[in-house]
Amino acid sequence: MRVADPEFTYSVQVDNESRVWRTGKSCEQLKCFGDVVTFDSTYRTNLYDMPFGLFVGVNNHFQSVIIGVVLLRDETVDTLQWLFTEFFCMVGGPQPKTMLTDQVRATEVAIAEVMPNTTH
Repeated sequence: MRVADPEFTYSVQVDNESRVWRTGKSCEQLKCFGDVVTFDSTYRTNLYDMPFGLFVGVNNHFQSVIIGVVLLRDETVDTLQWLFTEFFCMVGGPQPKTMLTDQVRATEVAIAEVMPNTTH
């Protein structure tokens, strides 16, 4: 991956085996289109029986842009706090003004802890 995209970055939460990654283009997309970000995850519908999540924004042509991707071992508050902290450190961009998510209580709590200035 790094040969095709030298700015490709990933992180692994060793204890829980959660993984998050982003491409080099993700940082620029977050800076330009990161005012409102959607985070949504499937519930263990993949081969690895792990929730798969996407951070998605919308560009100035009303097209969806994928900002980041994650495979989570679980959706606990601790794991989601790690995810949001790690992801926004990786992209180095500002935290979104608004974050749209599903109605999982753990996500709500994690966003309030990690991104207190973000509306959820």
